Amino acid sequence: MEFWLPYGVTDVAVAIPDENLLGFLAPLEGSTSQGLDEIISAALVRMRDGTLFESASRAKKTVIAFNGRSIVCSSAANMLGEKLVREGIQGVELLEGAPDPTLQRSGLGSADSHPQALCQRTRHDARASQVVKVGQLDDGSEILLNENFVNADIKCVVANVAVNPFWGYSGGPNFMIPELASEKTVKACLSPSLRSERSPGTLAGNPMHETLLRASQTTRVDFAIHLVERPDGKVAGAFAGDFMETFQRACALAAKIFRPPLRRKADIVILSAGGVPWDRSFFEASPSLVMAVNICKDQGIIILVAECSDGSGELPSAGLTGSELKARLAHARKFFSLDMLLEYSFRKVAGEHRVYLVSTLPEHQASLCQLLDAKSVKSALERAIRHMGKDAKIALLPYGSHTAPILE
Repeated sequence: MEFWLPYGVTDVAVAIPDENLLGFLAPLEGSTSQGLDEIISAALVRMRDGTLFESASRAKKTVIAFNGRSIVCSSAANMLGEKLVREGIQGVELLEGAPDPTLQRSGLGSADSHPQALCQRTRHDARASQVVKVGQLDDGSEILLNENFVNADIKCVVANVAVNPFWGYSGGPNFMIPELASEKTVKACLSPSLRSERSPGTLAGNPMHETLLRASQTTRVDFAIHLVERPDGKVAGAFAGDFMETFQRACALAAKIFRPPLRRKADIVILSAGGVPWDRSFFEASPSLVMAVNICKDQGIIILVAECSDGSGELPSAGLTGSELKARLAHARKFFSLDMLLEYSFRKVAGEHRVYLVSTLPEHQASLCQLLDAKSVKSALERAIRHMGKDAKIALLPYGSHTAPILE
């Protein structure tokens, strides 16, 4: 059978013999798609149904924190802010969260054209923004969150919920930290993830999610909009109301769309990061490797299809010599950052599996990332089958940055 995998702005074909095919694991398709005007109108109705709208009308400051890597979240936050201002709500501020490289960006062409909201807009900087202590972790480390958000009379969150390779799903408590926390708090909460098992699409029993949940509970959130966004940028579902309730409902929908079943682990996994914008650089495509390893057998082979038109990307190890990189990885917790977490994780995958990269990267750049260069998917697959045997079972993921299959 012939399949097509996204590659940059186009697609590449790969032919898989029927007897080798274990599964083609694409996000679940559906016709449901909600417009942002409809979503925000429904959200305002939910605010009016309770006491929140009345409280906001008396508040001196209302802050809407949102995920800036999602175009639909940015548009929804803008629209919500504008509508609140037009309803007479005073002191409305939009607060863009700090960038989280473990969270995929919105697909191209997903923005709803809409003017900027009629309110102040700021951005949280994990290093430079003013923060206040709201609690502490079990080890005594301080939980420091954005001061403007913590001190607001009304606190709102607009976040997208997607499968995350480390803390299960983005959004909810996994938005509060890392996107509104200080660099010190991010490190204290998340550096243990370097040694934790990767659990994409799993919340129960996921130590990283449980840490973030406890940390987020130190600050009240009055109202939330959680969005589930498809790779094409369309909104598959929107949930407005209570912070944790809407997060859980959005996670349930995301699981249906992005967690297709697979009978067993594959000998060979062929995955695309999803094309542009998720494969502009190798660093941007690397989360898909961390997602895919869970369905690949030990010592199995992974073939990553990613154009990498911008090269290897902003790797934390850029410019380091071999010995310097080895020392940095050995002491990754000391140098922890979200960027470092991604690099540490994909290098761990590459150290435990044979990983081929089909891209435009020069061979020497691929080898610096511990990857085997391949000029085409066909040549990579031929080499993989020679290594694993002619009976090797193959799984394909066309949107590896979004998909975390469930093993049945």
